[in-house]
Amino acid sequence: MLASGIAAVVVIGAVLHYTSALLSIGAAYKAKTLCSGVFVAHRDPRSVLDTDLTADDLSMLRHIDVHIDYDEKSVTADFLGMLKRKATYRQGLGCSLEYETHKAFSSSELPITMAKSKAMPEKQNPLFKAALDWAFSEPDPARLRRTRAVVVLHKGRIVAERYAPGFDKDTPLLGWSMTKGVMNALTGIMVKEGRLSLTGPLPVQEWREPDDPRRKITLDHLLRMSSGLRFDEDDGNPLGDVTYMLLGVPDMGSFAARKSLEAEPGKMWSYSSGTTNIIGRIIRQSVGDANYVGLPRRELFEPLGMDSAVIEQDAAGTFVGSSLMYATARDWARFGQLYLQDGVWAGRRILPEGWVEYAFARKFVFYDGSRDDVDIDDGPFARLGVSLVW
Repeated sequence: MLASGIAAVVVIGAVLHYTSALLSIGAAYKAKTLCSGVFVAHRDPRSVLDTDLTADDLSMLRHIDVHIDYDEKSVTADFLGMLKRKATYRQGLGCSLEYETHKAFSSSELPITMAKSKAMPEKQNPLFKAALDWAFSEPDPARLRRTRAVVVLHKGRIVAERYAPGFDKDTPLLGWSMTKGVMNALTGIMVKEGRLSLTGPLPVQEWREPDDPRRKITLDHLLRMSSGLRFDEDDGNPLGDVTYMLLGVPDMGSFAARKSLEAEPGKMWSYSSGTTNIIGRIIRQSVGDANYVGLPRRELFEPLGMDSAVIEQDAAGTFVGSSLMYATARDWARFGQLYLQDGVWAGRRILPEGWVEYAFARKFVFYDGSRDDVDIDDGPFARLGVSLVW
């Protein structure tokens, strides 16, 4: 009987712990999503609640109450007044979740002026219309597309665009993993300036011990998601690594960096949002806090005219480069055009020569000058220190 009683207590304790963790993640998601939707995307809160927060399997979030403080520019979500999570907005930096050990950086803000652009009438070209009609259609009621915006460029010019009700050309849209591409660009800029090396040692404090096998991880490994670090990217698991990282820890880069190796660096590819957030912290260390906050705007967004772009930070002050950037559809299109133009914008080279080719290379080997059997092209790609193997 005693053993049965102890087992029952253990089971009940485990269930309560899991339920509490699940509710905390749910409250964090609701607070953060509503905060960014209202203060970053400038959407009606009811629209965010009725679409973003009730989609698919998110119906449980209806039991979590929310309060919007327009003076403080924050959103608090709570469950029966017992469990609360809060997200706070800072100008130019979006919304960040707060933790007992980490509050939002209220002293760090960026001036941001977003000019209103002229609406472009939809082209009557029947091919464009058919494509847009298809993009906004819902052929499968069980798996809704929920398309919000489509912008079509041809030779750098908009030739067609359309928006769903409640969204328009001036609505910043969450890019989720498209943000990783922006981190790729920022990394390229740091490499161009000589602040970072693709193959050199990394300043990651969690790997500082001389015998730590993670010291073999390079920036190239992180960019290519071949670091070998164990990371659960299953976003269907509310307590898996990727969801817990985004909604349950104040320092996302540190969380990912503490993961153990499951493979030798460079030997296995595994999609990992964690490695991108490690890169965000490495960039922060390379430029220092004073220059970090304004880096994306100064080096990338302003040259491209991406006035709406905002990369949100975690509670530790590091950009969440894996997932949390907002920009209008037109500004996302500008970023894509940069890569189509080999990293050059209006005659100015933003990304280093060879970077776009490197970013899209399928396989590679390192070259450090010590081998005679590696053929390095004399072109600009060779300056990055890698050779393509197709």
